[in-house]
Amino acid sequence: MFWQRNKNKGVEEKYVVEAIGVERTYQSAAGPVRVLKGIDLDVAPGQLVGLYGPSGSGKTTLLNLVGALDQPTAGQLIVCGKDLNRLGERGRGLLRRKQIGFIFQSYALLATYTAFENIDLALRLPGLGFRERKRRALAALDAVGLGACRPSQAKHRCKHGHPF
Repeated sequence: MFWQRNKNKGVEEKYVVEAIGVERTYQSAAGPVRVLKGIDLDVAPGQLVGLYGPSGSGKTTLLNLVGALDQPTAGQLIVCGKDLNRLGERGRGLLRRKQIGFIFQSYALLATYTAFENIDLALRLPGLGFRERKRRALAALDAVGLGACRPSQAKHRCKHGHPF
């Protein structure tokens, strides 16, 4: 997730994600299906979190909630300082566009783009300027060991069998 300093307060929030007693229940023909039951979670800025568990354990449901794609049935979920229970669809859309990013297992990279260009494309959505997109894209490439895929490097140096 991208986290930006709260410009109004001039300080960062303590957590980028706070889940307090979060529950999610879906209705089915057989009756209610309680997928998440009282989830409590705090994620600090810069903290790396992994979700693992068997199929049907609620991993995707939790990610959909944190990503503001769905709403909890009960509990409180605060993401990037915003209480998702109090945000309408427009507010959740703005939060997703400006502050939340996902990396999926089944990615959809453009094969004709370099790694840098694929990252830059995703960073255009929140309306970042070229210099900020470049700074973030280069940092992302370095963070995952793809520094050879910098625009100044030869394109063939970062192929390694990947579609970038």
